[in-house]
Amino acid sequence: MIIAIAGKIGSGKSTLSKILENAGFNVVHTDNLVREFYKTKTGINYIDNLFSDVVENEVINTQKLTDCLLKDYVKKRTLESYMAMTLVLPIIKKHQEENTTVYIDGILPDYFKWFDQIIFIDRKLEDRKKDVIKKRGMNVESFNMIERLQERYPKFL
Repeated sequence: MIIAIAGKIGSGKSTLSKILENAGFNVVHTDNLVREFYKTKTGINYIDNLFSDVVENEVINTQKLTDCLLKDYVKKRTLESYMAMTLVLPIIKKHQEENTTVYIDGILPDYFKWFDQIIFIDRKLEDRKKDVIKKRGMNVESFNMIERLQERYPKFL
């Protein structure tokens, strides 16, 4: 069974993932996959081709990349699609072939069709905003931009 854990920024996806891991379940964190990908030659080259000004001395400046992604929706979607196809889809196929259960956190709505079940987590906007600003050091403007980009998420609450 392939199960997605989805939700907007600050909704509690990581918290649920940690609970599942502590209970012995197999959980894949897409944030970790992306961080590791950004350290590879393939990742650096891909980002350099997409955003030529964010790679410095063969290292991706993730703050510059984030700023670029928040400003360029088309390139953001291009990167999301590439990451889904190259990082997430092979994991899904592996677990389908092995007939094993895996939880994958941080999944975008465009890829829900790949999953047997979806756990969608949400919290009140003000609670999410307060926690993200405090815990991640994000400014209000960046949070609001991400929130607007995530408007395509289902509205269950």
